[in-house]
Amino acid sequence: MTQAFHRQRPLVLVACAWGLGIWAGAAGGPDVRVLWAGVVVGAALTALLWRTHTPVWGACAVAFFLAALYVLPAAHPSLPPVGKYMITARVNGIAEQRPEDGRIQTLLEQVTLTDDAGIQTRVASAYWTYFPEEGAPLPPDGQGVQFSGSVYHPAPQENPYGFDFRQYLLTKGVPIGISNVRELSFVPALQTEDADFWLRLRVALGDRIDGVMGDAAPVAKALLIGDRTDLSDETTTVFRDGGVAHVLAVSGLHVGLLMAGILYVLRKMHASPAVQLALVSVILLAYCRLLNFSAPVVRAAILTEVLLLGRLLRKSSDPLTTLAFAFVLVLLLRPMDLFSLGFQLSFLAVLGIALLGDRILYALQHLRARRMMWRTAQVYAVTVSATAFVAPPSIAAFHRFSLVGLLVGPIACAAVGLLMYGYIAVLVLSYLWLPLAQTLAVPVVLGTQWFLSLM
Repeated sequence: MTQAFHRQRPLVLVACAWGLGIWAGAAGGPDVRVLWAGVVVGAALTALLWRTHTPVWGACAVAFFLAALYVLPAAHPSLPPVGKYMITARVNGIAEQRPEDGRIQTLLEQVTLTDDAGIQTRVASAYWTYFPEEGAPLPPDGQGVQFSGSVYHPAPQENPYGFDFRQYLLTKGVPIGISNVRELSFVPALQTEDADFWLRLRVALGDRIDGVMGDAAPVAKALLIGDRTDLSDETTTVFRDGGVAHVLAVSGLHVGLLMAGILYVLRKMHASPAVQLALVSVILLAYCRLLNFSAPVVRAAILTEVLLLGRLLRKSSDPLTTLAFAFVLVLLLRPMDLFSLGFQLSFLAVLGIALLGDRILYALQHLRARRMMWRTAQVYAVTVSATAFVAPPSIAAFHRFSLVGLLVGPIACAAVGLLMYGYIAVLVLSYLWLPLAQTLAVPVVLGTQWFLSLM
């Protein structure tokens, strides 16, 4: 006998309530006392419904109000007054120089603001822009800075098609901006490398890719380490207009391809399920850290871990429950990611595949006898189902949608898979025997050029 949805997949409902609670808390609503009252009422409702075997409705109420409370510090942080301060802080991450005006932009951490009265205010992070002296290098990660500057509160979205700068920064945990820099000094005065090991590793990998990939390096760096700074505007525009811009941003597709290759090698080596789980867990954790725990990568990592754990325990996993678990976990780590377009597209794509993809394939069961046609139907069923669910946020964000992506999407995904394996092979070989890697890079570069021309 089939159970009701709320009994079969209670975590899905709790995850929906958690997401709604984060949205409500970020939007601003009842005060903290009302939210805590909601948690208490929800807990009481859960206890009352326990014997009826439907406590999930009380758990949903608890999840909703707890999520609203949980997101409050991130969505509505305590802000220092706008004005001039003496500022000490450390550079956090990679600094970039705007080509249009030469201004440098980066994030600061461990920020201390001192006003004219000598009163100090500490802020965890800030967005910093300034005009450098001619010929001055970009400040590396971890370098200390001291200067006089102006604190401002980032502006929210001001029109229906405007960019919500405030929300963008809040998804990164940044509540304030700093500009109008004077009397700037660095501590130490000269720092030659980034302080963070993972950032240094990512930069080193990017430099190695530049050295062995040649013209294919911008695409290789985008697909492997999420660095899209060297992609030309023409390439970005072509992929966006073709409806396949997502293949250039590291997401579940890329993590899935990477893990599929690693698991293939481990199976050929006759590694046990326990060994596969252990090795893949270490690799996924390192890869997530390398890409700064971006939501699509974390989501893909969690789904992969659950799949391998189920294989080890010889139990099947429910796709919707697994997705709900990943959804809650990512928002526990970074609740404001709910408002990130990358987060939304990542989860909606998988949701579309889970809800619509199987139904499309069921309607095409008559093609099973023809292997090639069935494989093609599977690929396009995944593309159509994922595209259908990501269309609303894509249209809302970009005010456009390309139907061409339904046709070329599977081709682009297949090409990306082949190129990724080629890039990885060249990269690994470059550390073992550089001349062989450079030789192998020739067909990989040609394949990349052909792929870009095709797009």
